Amino acid sequence: MIFLYTFAIIFAISIVSQKTTNNLFSVLYKITRSERISIFIAAFIFLPGTFIHEACHLISALLLFLPVKKFSIIPSVTSTPNGYSIKLGTVTYGKRDPISGILVGIAPVLGGIIFFAYLSTVFKYVQGNLLLTIFVAYLSFVVASTMLSSKQDIVDSVYIIPLLIILFVSALYFHVEFWNDRLVVEFMSRMNYYLISAFLVNLGGFGVTKIMSKFI
Repeated sequence: MIFLYTFAIIFAISIVSQKTTNNLFSVLYKITRSERISIFIAAFIFLPGTFIHEACHLISALLLFLPVKKFSIIPSVTSTPNGYSIKLGTVTYGKRDPISGILVGIAPVLGGIIFFAYLSTVFKYVQGNLLLTIFVAYLSFVVASTMLSSKQDIVDSVYIIPLLIILFVSALYFHVEFWNDRLVVEFMSRMNYYLISAFLVNLGGFGVTKIMSKFI
């Protein structure tokens, strides 16, 4: 099922992107010898994705009438036994019940899917334009990298799987096999194209930063 394939790519991106981000900060710190400068550069690179991620948390919390205590896209860094762990932004809100917490937690995934869905609709305008292709590739990379930027986001997103199963079973029951529709398949395929591209960029970035951290 193409939808499960999409979420599998998203989970793969989330695993690799966290390591890539931490490795990137480690490399920047070794080069600049300044935590402040390293944080600034890393934050600047991922700023569009960070803003979308935290904005999704914020909007979903407000829609659920949860009190928002803090919204920040200013990163923070903590030392770990394996190097550094960087947190690009945060939204603090008053939790009411587990369901609302899960909905707020998975909001960046849904926001990211909407973003890539939009990209898939402008696919034909990107092809053949080098500068636009580079810009879209950059946006795809940073948005995909920040869709699940924390362990709690990953935990919350697991609850999407039961929702997909319910959707799938309901569709079978009512004989609405939308996943076989040609337009749906084409739409999801184009969206997955951007997700796979973002995953490959992340994977390459992880490899490069890992090697650089060994020699710098």
